[in-house]
Amino acid sequence: MKNKKLSFSLMPLLIGIIMLFAFMPDAILFISGKKIDLNTAKQSEFSGKAAVEGEIFYPVECFAIYEETRTNYGIPTGKTETYYYLVANFNEDMLTKYWEDDTDFEEYYVVFSTTNKTLKSKLDGLISEWNIFFENGESLADLPNSIQIDGKLAAQPSDDDYIKYRDECCDYWEISSADVAEKRIVDSKITGLALVLTIIGFALIALGAYLIFRLIKGSRRPKDDDFDSFDDTSDSSSGSSDAYPLPSAPVQQDMNDMGSADELRQLRAKLNTGEITQDEYDAKLRELLK
Repeated sequence: MKNKKLSFSLMPLLIGIIMLFAFMPDAILFISGKKIDLNTAKQSEFSGKAAVEGEIFYPVECFAIYEETRTNYGIPTGKTETYYYLVANFNEDMLTKYWEDDTDFEEYYVVFSTTNKTLKSKLDGLISEWNIFFENGESLADLPNSIQIDGKLAAQPSDDDYIKYRDECCDYWEISSADVAEKRIVDSKITGLALVLTIIGFALIALGAYLIFRLIKGSRRPKDDDFDSFDDTSDSSSGSSDAYPLPSAPVQQDMNDMGSADELRQLRAKLNTGEITQDEYDAKLRELLK
């Protein structure tokens, strides 16, 4: 029974901790309000924590696909694929001004990752449109359309395979690694939901702590050694105890004549634990005194 109560008390505490780990970083980011624009931010700004918005106008290539297996209690429940693209920071307006007026801009590239297959299809379609433009485009009016994104900055994977595929992509398109931003953009919009879930996480932790406190407090009960012993020299004039209420005055007067302190202690213990009522206690005590 105690194990069930303990499990019930720990459940909200553990769920709350998991929710904090999952949603608190996004909640802090939402509260800070820090957001950068892919098309106007400098490359150096892709090194901290921030939400990111903007438009992908020129996706270079999908250079890696990572497949992960989702599990539930150790049982595989499905697979998740993450698609990694190398994309340029400029948009149509920046490129048009450069071609028409020779207006220069800071050109660099960013890794963009998504698990959204619909968005993947759009990016692949945009890559195909650029291939057609490079082959048959005659004017700026033939430029492809861009894709709006809303995400956040995150560290790039550090395993060897990822680095190999990314560097091979840069080498093929003659892009210097120094022109690739430090962090990637993750397709994960920052909303107020993260803040709400974080508050719920704190509430669950508080609830779990309270339940555990109640469980510990409820398990503390008086032991037999805590009972006050009575002997033949007990002072009948002393006040009654809150834990072990004494009988009414007439019965109290006769207590000094009772010969068995053990029987009295047992009787008072039953009264304290609720096995007998005060009236039953007085009646049994009178029987002992006869």
